[in-house]
Amino acid sequence: MKIAIVGSHGVGKTSLLKEFEKDLDFDNYTIYNEAVRQISSIGFPYNEATADCSQLAMLALNLLHLRTKDFITDRYILDILLYSEVLKAKGSNISDLCLDTIRKYWNKYKDSIDLYIFCPPEWETKDDNFRMTDNELRDKISTYMLAKLYLDIPKEKYLIVHGSTKERYQQIKQHLKSLKGA
Repeated sequence: MKIAIVGSHGVGKTSLLKEFEKDLDFDNYTIYNEAVRQISSIGFPYNEATADCSQLAMLALNLLHLRTKDFITDRYILDILLYSEVLKAKGSNISDLCLDTIRKYWNKYKDSIDLYIFCPPEWETKDDNFRMTDNELRDKISTYMLAKLYLDIPKEKYLIVHGSTKERYQQIKQHLKSLKGA
């Protein structure tokens, strides 16, 4: 199964991913986390300073992940697309060609994910000296992301989770259990 945990910055995607890592039921899954931290560690610009090269590097990582049979990732092409669109509108150095490329791959591979887990913002973003802390931007991206899920993904292929990390994880486990029983 291919699972993508999606949502804007500071909403608990990585914390949820850590719950999967600890769960023996997911021992055979490959866990992909923090693509933006990976690309920034090798010198790509990130967050508000992002550019075509950064967005396309994250896109390439996501496309490579699709070669894996069972995986869980804490971002997917959807996140890259919406961040690119919103940041471009705010004046970031993202070209129309880059956006068109990301849209093309979103449309081609959106159905490759078996389950999207959407994490809405439910608390203030914590400043860890890396992630963006702009809660207004976070909320805007979350609104766009939820709308995109409604429009592009069949209802049975996404789950919206609420509450603490533990509560969200229990919701996911229950949902996966119900899918197995179906």
